[in-house]
Amino acid sequence: MFPNVNTTAFLRSLSRLILIISHFIGRIDVTKIRYHGPESALGIYPLVFGIYQYAAIIRRFTQLWCLELKLLGFVWGVGGILLMLMFAIYRLAPMVFALENVPMGILHWFALVFSVVYMAYAEGYKGFHLGFAPRVVVRATYLRSNPRLLHIILAPLFCMGYIYATNRRKLLSFGLTILIICFIIIAGLLPQPWRGILDAGVVVGLGMGVVSILYFLVLAENEPARIRTSAEVPENT
Repeated sequence: MFPNVNTTAFLRSLSRLILIISHFIGRIDVTKIRYHGPESALGIYPLVFGIYQYAAIIRRFTQLWCLELKLLGFVWGVGGILLMLMFAIYRLAPMVFALENVPMGILHWFALVFSVVYMAYAEGYKGFHLGFAPRVVVRATYLRSNPRLLHIILAPLFCMGYIYATNRRKLLSFGLTILIICFIIIAGLLPQPWRGILDAGVVVGLGMGVVSILYFLVLAENEPARIRTSAEVPENT
């Protein structure tokens, strides 16, 4: 039913095929592999060696894939938040620049200065630099060390504390989101120049937030001990 096949020749060909695949995938130089043993066993031992090498390559690929997943979660988490903040700046900035074409009195100029200074302190420094920015970086670092597929997919939400966080952090995160939504709705109802004045402070605060996240990213890579913010994951409760 089956044609006569030389078993030794077949095993030898199969082992060569495995080693060639290993060469192209894992950069193994098959030209340096030499077999020293009985001619009768020439087929089986290279086959075993080839299978072993191929398994080692698959294991190495699995390790690299896990490493890439870890980096993906970290980059997507932090990068997604940075993109969101920069998009908000992009949307709000035109209303600020439109103030150039709007007549403004002393009261308006005073309100503009107050808006910028207050939001720089309250939103930029206290909100972002002391709280939000270091927490994002710390949680992204935690995600890189403890990757889970769902957390990687939802990495920006994870880094902001909406998922897999302590109950306190979830309440604060959702509460802050509701306040921001209300703030946006109210700001959208204001006429110029008041809307531009309000948006000017928000843009400054958001800009400081972007800079703060970048600052803590650098700090996390060079002096992580200086970041004392907790990741606030359930294990810490």
